[in-house]
Amino acid sequence: MLVLQPLSPLQLLGQPGTLLLLLLMLLLSIPLEQERERKRRSLSHLIPSMRFFRIAIAAALVSGALGALGIARGWQSWTGLISLLSLYVAFVDIGVGFVWQL
Repeated sequence: MLVLQPLSPLQLLGQPGTLLLLLLMLLLSIPLEQERERKRRSLSHLIPSMRFFRIAIAAALVSGALGALGIARGWQSWTGLISLLSLYVAFVDIGVGFVWQL
């Protein structure tokens, strides 16, 4: 009988598909930030700042790579914490930016 065990967030980050998705998101954030800065389209001002999202994605990539390589769990948990805090700051930044545009 096959029993599926739930993965912890740190184990999930170590999966190759997750690392590929994070790398794709990091690469996608570059043209989005450039479009936001150029403001060529009428809705480009609605694109949030990508700075904190890039920090969060980069920290999650490092955490996932450490997990995939089986390197020190302490460093992996610290990079996971940095990723989580960066996401919180990014969402606060989006909220403040949205309110500021009203």
